[in-house]
Amino acid sequence: MTLKPVVIVANYTLKELLKSKVLISAFVMSLGIALLAWLASEFTFGVPARVALDVGLAALSVSGYGIAVFMGVTLISREIESRTIYMVISRPISREAFLIGKMAGLSLFLMINLAVLGVAAVSVAWLLGLPPSWLVLCAFLASILECVILMLVVVLLSLGANTSLTVIFSLILLVAGHAIGETRNSLYVQLRPALGRVLDFFHYLFPGFYKFNLKDMVIYELVPPAGWLNSMFLYGICYATFLAVLICLVIRKKDFN
Repeated sequence: MTLKPVVIVANYTLKELLKSKVLISAFVMSLGIALLAWLASEFTFGVPARVALDVGLAALSVSGYGIAVFMGVTLISREIESRTIYMVISRPISREAFLIGKMAGLSLFLMINLAVLGVAAVSVAWLLGLPPSWLVLCAFLASILECVILMLVVVLLSLGANTSLTVIFSLILLVAGHAIGETRNSLYVQLRPALGRVLDFFHYLFPGFYKFNLKDMVIYELVPPAGWLNSMFLYGICYATFLAVLICLVIRKKDFN
């Protein structure tokens, strides 16, 4: 598989997404962050900047989840419904190159959307007296990686299920991926080794989205343990690569008729 078809498809997908009105929501949410920050400065004492940053990071995550799920689920189905996929696979471009290009284009759009919200959140917090830090940048990169993994999960599920089931299963995996970290460490699970082994199995099989949640560290200026950030980013990159390879294997065998 050559890189040129992937770049062409990714560029076309990104331009198509930029023409949509989805990116406008990022600017609207940026204004919402500024408004909430102003309200925080009026009704909170001593920590309005941290409240503004917390709201901004939460809005960033929610926006990323929405794009990853609701645009990822139609990434291939829309091409099938418009019958564009049949023209593409009849040309000298592999299915894998086409799909990777589509996912790369959506990933770039995700990054642009999150960058707009990230800049808004950091700017408002800075105006309220909280200077940017390297941990904020790490939290931003972790959110991008989390949303890309979620998008890959959605695309993989969409190749074998309809739109409604894909959305439902994706949201279940997202919630479970955030909850499993606290659940495994709870006293209830520690007193039940059998349940702990079951959760360990799901923890290693499904994405651990809780690993990418750096909001508490950013807000409370907690220093992560040595090597923790490196292992988190390595986990995310390896899991995203695994999902991309799995998607390519599925798309190679999928019958679009």
